[in-house]
Amino acid sequence: MAARVAGAKHVVLTEQDELLRLMHVNLAANADVLRLPGGEEHGEDVNDKGEIVARPLSWGIERTKEYLAEFPDEKVDVVLSCDCIYEPLYGTSWRELAQTMELLCLANPKCIVLMGVERRNQDGIDKFLAFVEKETQLDCRLDEQTMGTNNNRLEVYYLGLPQAGDRE
Repeated sequence: MAARVAGAKHVVLTEQDELLRLMHVNLAANADVLRLPGGEEHGEDVNDKGEIVARPLSWGIERTKEYLAEFPDEKVDVVLSCDCIYEPLYGTSWRELAQTMELLCLANPKCIVLMGVERRNQDGIDKFLAFVEKETQLDCRLDEQTMGTNNNRLEVYYLGLPQAGDRE
């Protein structure tokens, strides 16, 4: 929803199937905020206010391939991921998350992933980063970091396929 508020016209929110109903409730509750202000002064087509939709997507190779096959014409420019890695709560699902990120980028070579994480004890983030480096075609770099209110580091990573100009 943050992407929509920031001005993205076409936003797809994904979540596990069992949480999709809650996502629809949240979308309905925030409908006024999520509408783009369309206006000729910004060069926008006032009749094209875009859309925001919620769809089921569980992480992993097979489920992501099924998702991509179901929506073959849907272009993905940016993936926003926030606080999706924390082993005490989510186990090693970060492997499937990395695979999903890679498949989305392979299907959309200019796609970038912005991933926000909170560093905590035994969070699994270092394992995720090592997995991405060794087991995927994605480049990953730490873009931003700061201290959170609980004195935990907050980090934002940039992931994507290597671009021709990136090679040195």
